[in-house]
Amino acid sequence: MRPKLEQIIDSLDHSSKPHLQKIMHAAEQSFASCALLLDENKLLTEQNSEKKVRKATKSVVLGEAKIMSYEDIVRARQKREDKKVSMTSQVSRKRKRQAQGLRTGRKEDEVAAAVREIETAGLSSFCSVI
Repeated sequence: MRPKLEQIIDSLDHSSKPHLQKIMHAAEQSFASCALLLDENKLLTEQNSEKKVRKATKSVVLGEAKIMSYEDIVRARQKREDKKVSMTSQVSRKRKRQAQGLRTGRKEDEVAAAVREIETAGLSSFCSVI
């Protein structure tokens, strides 16, 4: 766009050249400041989203507030992980036993219900339950 305007400026008389150059310079300044503001807004938006992520992240509490050496921190982490593993293994064992007992009863009930439906519909000669 600037080269076209410069061609137009060259064809104008001497009194209007400075005015048009001044307008052209002001437009360039305006475009530059607008671009800077857009970049700044983009940066601030990114920073804001990072702040939301930090706030949403759950903090891990290792213990009570006290001064701890690195070795104490490692021991506390190990203790917490051991406790978490033992709790999950106990819970998963209980669930497996319950789930296995429920599955056998459910399957038998489903088979019996399917057989009853087939007989009531009068389709026993056409289909069966395996």
